[in-house]
Amino acid sequence: MRSSSVPTFNDRTWALPVVIRYGYGKPEEVHGPREAMECLDAWPCEEGEYFVIARRTCIAAMRRRSALDEARETFVSAAIEADILAHTH
Repeated sequence: MRSSSVPTFNDRTWALPVVIRYGYGKPEEVHGPREAMECLDAWPCEEGEYFVIARRTCIAAMRRRSALDEARETFVSAAIEADILAHTH
């Protein structure tokens, strides 16, 4: 049986969330690469250099093959590229 205190690949979170907003909708906090991937799956455009890089680095961070900071930075860049970044902390 697995201990509940052992983090899984889905439990990784950033020190500070990224806040995005689709159009005039409510701002949403994104806390880590798993949530970022959920957002990227519903992204307003599935094109763009940073969109592709963010998907790759978030998957790698979830699998512990990439730094969390790198995944956060590329997600922020993708949000800027898609014009949905509300703010970062």
